Formats: sequence, structure tokens, C-alpha cells
Amino acid sequence: MATDSLVNQQKLDAGRELVDHLKSAAIDVTAAFWAQESYDESWYLYIASSMVDSDGPARAYSKVYGELLDKPEIVVAPSEIKLIGAKSPLAAEVVAIQNRGNAPLDTRYRGRQLGDLFIDDAYFYHVK
Repeated sequence: MATDSLVNQQKLDAGRELVDHLKSAAIDVTAAFWAQESYDESWYLYIASSMVDSDGPARAYSKVYGELLDKPEIVVAPSEIKLIGAKSPLAAEVVAIQNRGNAPLDTRYRGRQLGDLFIDDAYFYHVK
């Protein structure tokens, strides 16, 4: 993935596919977004889920990775995924930012910080 500007379209599409697949598998997705972290310029797909809060991170990652294995056409590497709790300050901030918008669309976010996460760029998915 390029470290300049926005994550490439293939990754944006793959993230959307993964979010939709998780929801169809009855996995809560409260918020989901790609973020390019400032400190290493890597892109990560953050997925906020109540499953992290209720079952813990290990079980949540196991479930998400299992769903990813069921859909090999989704080109998101497990190492690109960061799960966070739906009650986390980061998830709450993303949801609040999205609720300020007028249309329920996927959107680029140009802020420099989300909670305590410093970013260079981000792309939020509208979670249906």
C-alpha cells in the first residue's frame, strides 16, 4: 500500500467488503475506518465492535480472522486489522464525527488526530 495520500481503491473496496461480510455474519461493527498512522506511515483498518468489549480481543480477532479466511477474495491482510472496543474513546470519536455529516456515505477524513491516535489520513466507512 502506498504511504502517500489516501489508501488505494483496492484496499478501500476490500475494507468495505470485509465490513459488509462481518455484518452479514452477525458480527457487530460499530465503526470502521482506514487510518494512516503518523508515526510509521502504515495504513490500518480499524474495526470497532462490541464483541471486543464483551468477549475480549483474542476471541474477537479469532472470529474476524475466521471470517476473513472464509472470504479469500477480500484482500485485507490480518496484520492490517486493528480491532477496538465499541466503547473505546477512539470509536466514540469516529461515530461522533460521522454523525455530524449530512449524508450516510463513506468519506475521507482529513483531521490530524483521532483520540490519542495521530494520523496523516483516514477513510471512514458508513456502517449500515
